[in-house]
Amino acid sequence: ALIIITVGIIIAGLLKGVGMINIYPSIDFRFSNLPFNIYYLAFIVFLLPLIYLEIKERILWH
Repeated sequence: ALIIITVGIIIAGLLKGVGMINIYPSIDFRFSNLPFNIYYLAFIVFLLPLIYLEIKERILWH
């Protein structure tokens, strides 16, 4: 259910034109950029399981 919610937020953000592709995006939590931060946070939450699996796999290999 969490994945479905985060994917929905990500798609809504991309449809509104929030998804700017920056290699190193700066995270600033000003209230003027609050919608962008919500979409960005949803994207990070969506990637957390993949990041966790990658780190776990690297630890197991070493």
